[in-house]
Amino acid sequence: MQPVDYTTLTAACSELRATWVPGRAEQVYQRDRYTIAIALRTLNGRGWLTICWHPQAARICIGDPPPRVPDTFTFSDQLRHQLGGFALIAIETIAPWERVLDLQFAKRPGEPPTWHLYVEIIGKYSNLILTDADNLIVTTAHQVSNQQSSVRTIQTGQPYELPPALTGTSPSLIEPYQSWQERVSLIPGAVANQLLKSYRGLSPTLARSMVQAAGLDPKQSTETLEESDWQNLFQRWQQWLQTLLNASKFSTANPQPSNLQPSNLQPSNLQPSNLQPSNLQPANLGQKATLREQPANLQPANLKPANLKPANLFQPGWTNQGYTVMDWGIVKPAKNIQTLLNSYYTNQFNQHEFSRLHNQLTQKLNNNLRKLRQKASSFN
Repeated sequence: MQPVDYTTLTAACSELRATWVPGRAEQVYQRDRYTIAIALRTLNGRGWLTICWHPQAARICIGDPPPRVPDTFTFSDQLRHQLGGFALIAIETIAPWERVLDLQFAKRPGEPPTWHLYVEIIGKYSNLILTDADNLIVTTAHQVSNQQSSVRTIQTGQPYELPPALTGTSPSLIEPYQSWQERVSLIPGAVANQLLKSYRGLSPTLARSMVQAAGLDPKQSTETLEESDWQNLFQRWQQWLQTLLNASKFSTANPQPSNLQPSNLQPSNLQPSNLQPSNLQPANLGQKATLREQPANLQPANLKPANLKPANLFQPGWTNQGYTVMDWGIVKPAKNIQTLLNSYYTNQFNQHEFSRLHNQLTQKLNNNLRKLRQKASSFN
C-alpha cells in the first residue's frame, strides 16, 4: 500500500485550506480503530473530513459519509464533546518537511484557537492528539508510556511534545546545480536511492517517479549518468520544489472571494426598514427590469468552487503502481486530490478486508473438513 508522503500531504492540505477552511465541526464519527470523520459545514456545503492514523494508510482527506450505525468508540465521543460547534480555522504544518499537522479550532473565525488537533502521519507511529489552548493533552488515539518509548511519551494531562525532528539535508530551490549533483553522486549507487539518502522530504514512490520522468531507470547507477541525464533530473527536481513552493504560497494567502465573506451575509440587509410596504407599491412592481436584477455578488458564477481552486499546482492521477500528485506517469487523471486519496485507500482497505475474511473462512472450512474426515475415519 502506497503511504502518504510529504508531497501528497502538502497537496491534500492545499485543497483543504482552499475549500474547507473555515468550516464548522458539526459531528464526529469514528469508523474503526484508526479512522474518524468530522462533518464540516462551510458556506459552500457540507463534507466529511477523514483522518486516519493507520500504520500503513495514515492520511487526511475529504471522504464518504459514515454508515448509519451507532458509534461506540470513546475517543470519538471525547472529540465530539470538545470540538462540536467549533470552527476549523487553520491547518498548519508544525515545521518544514514534517508530516505533522495542527488543526486549529476556535469558537468562530478570527478568534484564537481553543483546541489543537495534531495529526501525525508518520508511518507506524501515526497518531491523533487533541490538546487545549495551553497544549496540554486532553485525549489521544494512542497513548505511549515511558515503558513503551524512552524518546517520547504521549499521556493525557501532560504537555504535547513534537515528534523527534528528522535528520538530513533539506531540499532547496536556491541550491545550485553543481552542489546538488555533487551531493547525489558523492557515493555511487542507484540514482533513486541516492536521492532518498541525500535529502529529506522524499519517499521511495516520489523518487522513483521523478527519475522515471527524467527518462532514467531508478536502479541505474549514478556513475553511468551523462551530463544530459543529470540536467534532466535536476529539472524534475526543480519542478517538484517549485510546485511545493507554489502550494505553500497559495495556502498562506488562502484567498476567499469577497462575495463569500460573512460581511456580505449580515442580517443588516434584512432589516424591517428594507421590507416596508412602500417598497411594494404598484409603481415599483411595474419595473420588471428592476425586479429581475440581482446583486452582482450573488450571481451563481461567483459562487462556484472553481474560484477557490489553486491553478497549476498539483496534478493528481492514477499510475500503474498507485497514484501521484505530480504530472509524472499518469495513466488516468483524477478529479481532485481528495477523491483520489479517498478512492485509493477505500479500495485498498476493501481488498485487505476481503483477503482477511477469505483467509478466516478458508481456515474455518479446513478445520471443519478435518474434523469431518476424522469422524468418517472412526466409522471404518
